[in-house]
Amino acid sequence: MYMENKSYQEAYQFIVPSLIALGVPQQEIDDLLSPLRYGFTKAVASFTGREDILKQIDQLIKHNNAKAYRVVLHAAAGTGKSEIVRRYVVVYGKHFNENVIWLKSESEDSLNKAFIELAEQLNLEIRDEHQNINSMPTIIASVYGYLDDIEPLFVFDDAWEFNVIKNFLPPYNKYTALITSQKKDFPTPDFEKIAVKRLTVVESKTLLTEQCRANLTNQHIKDIDDLIQGHPLGLQQVISALNNTTMTSEEFIELLKSETANVLKKPISKTHHGVSTIAAIEINLKRLSEQDEDSKLAIEILNRMCYLRSEEISMNVVRILDARESSKIDLDSALHQLESASIINKRNTDNGIIVTIHSLIQATVLTLSKTNEIAYLIKCLKAFFKEIDSEKKVRSIHHVDFAKEYFNHFFEILTTEVDDESFYKEMIDYVTEIKDIAKVKQRSEAALTIIDRIITKCELSNELDFIAVKNSQAIILKDLERCTDAIKILEEILSSSKVDTINMRFVLAVKSNLASFYQEIGNHKKSLEMHEEVYKEQSELYGEYDELTLITMHNLMSDYSNMSDHEKAISLGEKVISNNQVFGENNEITRKTKTNLANDYLKIKEYSKAIDLSTDVMNKRIHTLGENHEETLEIKYFLAHCYRMQNDYIKAIEFYTDVMNRTMHTLGENHEGTLNTKFFIADCYRMQNDYIKAIELFTDVMNRRIYTLGENHEKTLNTKCFLADCYRMRNDYIKAIELYTDVMNRRIDILGKDHQLTLLVYSRIISLQSRDIKNAEEFEEILISGYEKVGHEDKDMIIAFLNLASTYRNIDKIHEAIRIQEIILSKQLDKDEIHKNLLAIMNSLANDYCKTNELNKAIALHQKVLENRIKLYPEDPEQIVKTIINLASDYGNNKDYLSAVSLLEEQMKWCDLIGGEHNLSKQAKYILSRCRNSIRDRDSIRP
Repeated sequence: MYMENKSYQEAYQFIVPSLIALGVPQQEIDDLLSPLRYGFTKAVASFTGREDILKQIDQLIKHNNAKAYRVVLHAAAGTGKSEIVRRYVVVYGKHFNENVIWLKSESEDSLNKAFIELAEQLNLEIRDEHQNINSMPTIIASVYGYLDDIEPLFVFDDAWEFNVIKNFLPPYNKYTALITSQKKDFPTPDFEKIAVKRLTVVESKTLLTEQCRANLTNQHIKDIDDLIQGHPLGLQQVISALNNTTMTSEEFIELLKSETANVLKKPISKTHHGVSTIAAIEINLKRLSEQDEDSKLAIEILNRMCYLRSEEISMNVVRILDARESSKIDLDSALHQLESASIINKRNTDNGIIVTIHSLIQATVLTLSKTNEIAYLIKCLKAFFKEIDSEKKVRSIHHVDFAKEYFNHFFEILTTEVDDESFYKEMIDYVTEIKDIAKVKQRSEAALTIIDRIITKCELSNELDFIAVKNSQAIILKDLERCTDAIKILEEILSSSKVDTINMRFVLAVKSNLASFYQEIGNHKKSLEMHEEVYKEQSELYGEYDELTLITMHNLMSDYSNMSDHEKAISLGEKVISNNQVFGENNEITRKTKTNLANDYLKIKEYSKAIDLSTDVMNKRIHTLGENHEETLEIKYFLAHCYRMQNDYIKAIEFYTDVMNRTMHTLGENHEGTLNTKFFIADCYRMQNDYIKAIELFTDVMNRRIYTLGENHEKTLNTKCFLADCYRMRNDYIKAIELYTDVMNRRIDILGKDHQLTLLVYSRIISLQSRDIKNAEEFEEILISGYEKVGHEDKDMIIAFLNLASTYRNIDKIHEAIRIQEIILSKQLDKDEIHKNLLAIMNSLANDYCKTNELNKAIALHQKVLENRIKLYPEDPEQIVKTIINLASDYGNNKDYLSAVSLLEEQMKWCDLIGGEHNLSKQAKYILSRCRNSIRDRDSIRP
């Protein structure tokens, strides 16, 4: 299967300039481009006849080109429907510019797989922000949308019934679809139907005489045709048998009659031509099984392939099924024998060689091997488990591409339901791998069914097996967000397991999982208690540096973090990281611990450590999971957040932009994940005072949120507020007030006039409006009322008071400004938490005290602000320098030049952090110089 042949494209690009120079018309050059194809392979070399049906299809499509057509070719299995369509594409492909999309359609699963693979090859995004596969209707619509101007021929091959394929069909009257099916019950007039009849007597005779090496008389041909009834697959089997037998033609025909009579007793097919075809297949298989060692290998690998129940199997999967037990030469020889016997076909595609097995041949093989079904299923199972063990050495089992090539075949074997304990016992040692692969491939429901069958079919008398299987069952339930059911199962394990030295390790692992499940549902206290208990027992039994002990330590770290004990969490996290040789750098536990540790460092404002750790995790995730994996983007987003909190907005923008572009590609421009990231980019520009860029981005986010969330959604209103803030900072008060007013009116309708968010935006409007004391006094009454109701714990309410103070200040009512700020501070300063908004109002009030010449009050407040800024927000040196300047000015105004000089000299390191050429640094140095001069002047006039 291919979309575009890269080698062809390279050759095309190389030759185009020469063709242009020679004056070749552009249309002729364009015609040289390779076609768009998926899933198509040419008809078998033995194809013959069928010109009448090829012309019938062509006439239907060509003479009705005003609208697209849906044509159904229906006939019994083995009649050659697929080969006819393949031949049609070769002969009449020019009608579609040779563009063909060939979809295996025997089941919903096969169609899902085909559309997902097709979308991937078209470079369409099929996953959401969590790397989960998008819904099939979304993927199908994106495929048809992408192909809108190409209009290829769609072939739905081997469609079992209309209800299976109806949701996958292209839009009516848009694309032409050819459908092959054993059924004819497709609704009229939506579908034109062509009954594929048997080969005519003349076509059968031509095929037999041209391809059969035996000397066949007209009577022989008549006898064969009477049995096979012009069935193409049956004739091919007869030709193969006659070409590889020492029997005379008469002896073979008698054998075919005898085997046909035997087949009639079997539950495979009751149509006359079908029975004889199966008989011919059985003759070929029996002949093969009685030959040399290569033939035995051929029959063995054929049986294994048939249990995959797939008509197309890649050569890589064939080699996996062989469990790498045979040499390449022996395996190729075995496959050659099967191909020579017309049991399989090998077809070349751009992705390598595939083996095809006709469904009727598969059914025959499976019937003949029914008594050995369990043995073959187990052989297939072991072969896949062996491949999983091999792949785990080079790739994480959690990688999205793990088991990509053989996953569907593997799960076909796993989900085969049989009434035999031995088959399910083979799975017990691999329940963890089954669980992990299924999670990545979003087949956890199927994995749960498999494990349920293991529990039902197997006795699980071995307690370790019981614990392993039930524990995996619980983890799958947790992954399916059924935590309550998962907790019950783990509690059942703990209540029924007898703890001894043999199973103690596993029982503690179950207890640790149970604690983690409590953590998952938010019961952090219970989780912490259980993890501490497990950690204590594991440390005593196995030591602090045992793998399971370290995993529990990692979980304990999360508990302490959830309980806001970040210092304790960091201590445990650092201990786990220091012993990462137990897991390895790329292990999931190592990555998660580093991620959690980085988050705890962020919480205590250790930004450099958070950045170092998250950068390391990001690089390893890129290597193991890929650039676009959800976990890679999550850590990159976190890293951007760290830089933003550190006020390194340039670096933050760089990482946010990369995340946004990748999210935009995978999820689209209007996805909330894309918009959240764009919002933070805009905010970084705002913090850099680049209001033009911030306005551009905030406007885009706002408009898209109006479209996706609606005018009244809080995220829309919040974005509109930030946009208004930018206009306010650019002194475009008319635009700012317009936006603020719209937000306020909507919040009044949704939240009420006393809600803190309503009051916050109202305060911003008041602070920008004309010098109207009445407006300010009315708002003060509303604000204090709202604060008493809801605002005591709300940081935004403080900003509302700050805005009101600004309004009073603007109308020359500075004492009113002081009064309103003193009201809020009297209610807030008795609280333990000092945050940025509170520091802002303290700083504002101190500045007002300075203006009213209450210098001692100003000094006391500015000292408190400086002390807390240095202690709580060392990552913001600009604000610290501003406060130093304010306090030094207070000292200077109070004639306390020594204190001013002492302060500035002691804190000059903060100026060094923002750079000596920064305006604030220059201002601080200027004040220092003035104060020193004042001291010298004062000293010089002393007697």
